[in-house]
Amino acid sequence: MANEDKLLKVVISDHISGHTTTSYIEEVKQLYYRDEFMQHVQEWNNIRQLCVEMALKKMLVPELIKDLHSRLLEESKEFVLRSCARRIYNWIKVAPFNVEFGDEDDDDWDTSKGIRVMALAFVPDLSIASFTCMISPDGECTDYLRLPHLLKRKNSFRQEEKLLKEADLLALKNFISSKRPHAIVIGGESREALMIAADIKEIVNNLVEDEQFPQLPVEIMDNELAKI
Repeated sequence: MANEDKLLKVVISDHISGHTTTSYIEEVKQLYYRDEFMQHVQEWNNIRQLCVEMALKKMLVPELIKDLHSRLLEESKEFVLRSCARRIYNWIKVAPFNVEFGDEDDDDWDTSKGIRVMALAFVPDLSIASFTCMISPDGECTDYLRLPHLLKRKNSFRQEEKLLKEADLLALKNFISSKRPHAIVIGGESREALMIAADIKEIVNNLVEDEQFPQLPVEIMDNELAKI
C-alpha cells in the first residue's frame, strides 16, 4: 500500500554476481559459446548471447522481481498480523484486578461478587473536559462525572483557576464518597496522569480519615487497548 501510494520505494537490483566473475549473465552466456573461429560460428555465438541476455533480462529476472515483491508483501502482512496478535495477547493475558478489604464489615466493601471500578480518562488539553465513570462488577457504566478543570493546578497563581480546580476536586471527592468504588484507575494518557493520581490519593486519604474509608488502590493504566 505504501509502495502504491508512493510513500515507499522498493528497488530490487537486477545485477547478479557470478561464481567466478562479477556478472552471472556473462557466465551463462559462456555456456552457449562455441570456441571456434569460423564466421558462421561467431555469428551464431552472437545470436545465442543475445538470446540468453534477452531471456534473462526481459523475461526471467522481471518475473523473479515480481515474485519477490509479492512474497515481500505477503510476509510483511503476516508479520504485522503476528505482531498485532502478540501485542493484544500480552494486553489481555493479565489476570483480572483483585482487591480485598479484609478488615471492613460494611457490605459496600464486599468484593466477593466482583469489584466496582472508578475509571478516569482525559486528554492533555485544558480546553477539553476530563470524565470519570463508575463501572459495575458486570462491566456496565452506572454513572459518570464531567470534570472540566481537573488538569488545572491547585497551586496556580491565578485565583480563578485555583478555585475551579478545587471545585472539581470537591465534586470528585463527593463522587467517590457516594459511589464507593473498590478501585480507581486513571488512563495513562500523558504525564498529567501523575498529577491526577496524586490529587486522587490525597482525596482518598481524606476519606480514610474523615469517613473511615478503606485505603482504595489508585492505579495508572496504559490506555492504548481502550483506544483500539
